[in-house]
Amino acid sequence: EKDGKYLWSIFNRGKDAPLRVSGHVPAGNYLVREAFSACELPAPGGRRFWSAPELEAGIEICARNLTPVHLLLEPEKSEKIVFTSVPVKQKEALQKFFLPLWEDLPNPRKRILWYGYTHYAPPMVPSAIKVMRDMGIAVDFMADSSFSPELKVLRGGKKIVAKLNSYDLLVIPRSRAKLGDSECKGLKAYLNQGGNILLLANHVYNMHSYYNRRMPGILKTLNAKVIDAAIEDPVNARHGEVRRFNTRNLSPHKVTDGVKIFASMGATTVGLSGGNAVLMAEDSARITGQNRAMLVLKDSGKNRIAVCGDTEWLTPEGLCLADNAKLWTNLVGWLCNVEPLPENDVRQSVSLPEF
Repeated sequence: EKDGKYLWSIFNRGKDAPLRVSGHVPAGNYLVREAFSACELPAPGGRRFWSAPELEAGIEICARNLTPVHLLLEPEKSEKIVFTSVPVKQKEALQKFFLPLWEDLPNPRKRILWYGYTHYAPPMVPSAIKVMRDMGIAVDFMADSSFSPELKVLRGGKKIVAKLNSYDLLVIPRSRAKLGDSECKGLKAYLNQGGNILLLANHVYNMHSYYNRRMPGILKTLNAKVIDAAIEDPVNARHGEVRRFNTRNLSPHKVTDGVKIFASMGATTVGLSGGNAVLMAEDSARITGQNRAMLVLKDSGKNRIAVCGDTEWLTPEGLCLADNAKLWTNLVGWLCNVEPLPENDVRQSVSLPEF
């Protein structure tokens, strides 16, 4: 509620369903609009304004699966909110982060493939993609669920067929699809041909979030380990949220150069045979087992592999925190063997226009 106006919201996690949304409001008449479309919802009898008792009885709507419903209630005699076109500041954000996702980078220094069957596909992490583009690295989106010698990808908004071994780096965030032995057969050949891999794992936050169990084939191929749990640090928590914490526990490495603080958005611990941990949870953190590693690197001479226990730090919010942006450009630079962006440049790359 603000200034006598109300926003009622509901999120339907399930099949399309008829719902009745109701609530108590002060006596009077109200205009009800769907906040996404600004369409008015007529009151019973086709009237324009709803009475308080009618709103308490409920508004019947059909809620689509996984689609939020936002109802705006405004008193009859109030000044109504004007729904306009996209605000200038929001256009800046769209132009800076989202529009380039659908444009191929001309004459790239490197080209990477981003696994697509994930909650963290490029549109969800546009500032992370922008950092790579600013480094001269083009990003294709993987449209297949299996790693084959040839596979479908999205490049410049168009679906094409590309060779897996043509990519300098594979980025595999937490997967929504199963990545077993059959789906990962092509990874062994890719690694043998000198390919590099970044695997981003996930912390467990509810009964539906055991994503790490869906990728046994990758863990087997990389000889990596991910704990299906969550790190909690009440001492270094941000805003009282123990799973969103800061850590200064870093080891000297090109990847951690210039990084003093990492702000986790939710992490678990990871391992990689023959690898070196460069980012760890603090001693005050509660962990499962003895390993505190959150980012482990391995350079075999033929290829480079990184396993990270946090995926959500690559969101626009996460990359703006602490030294996360510098860590990201360093990590991508090390994996692709290119120079990272200077600190001031990378901070400018990920800065969000306010809107």
